[in-house]
Amino acid sequence: MITGEKDIAKAAQVIASWGPSEVVITHAEGLLVYADGEVFEAPFVIRSLDVRTGRGDTCIPAYPVGRLKSSPEDSCKFAAAVTSLKLEKEGPFDGTYQDILDKLAKDY
Repeated sequence: MITGEKDIAKAAQVIASWGPSEVVITHAEGLLVYADGEVFEAPFVIRSLDVRTGRGDTCIPAYPVGRLKSSPEDSCKFAAAVTSLKLEKEGPFDGTYQDILDKLAKDY
């Protein structure tokens, strides 16, 4: 909305031109990361969409946690996996790191 672009990849590029080295955008189906001139995307893979709240609140902090040890591409998948697990139940994410690793191995 703030860029005037309807295409989120183009919007991420515009935002990156304003200064940030990495841009993370969540949307209904997943997330998009723009970093190092590349676009990475990962879908939310969930059993049910009973809970629609908390997507951004979960995804945005999960991405930098992934970046502590991983590439932008792998961190994009990490954030999508955490968010997917969160969207399957009400409330904040309360899973374990092993739950995330299992989700990554299974769906990403």
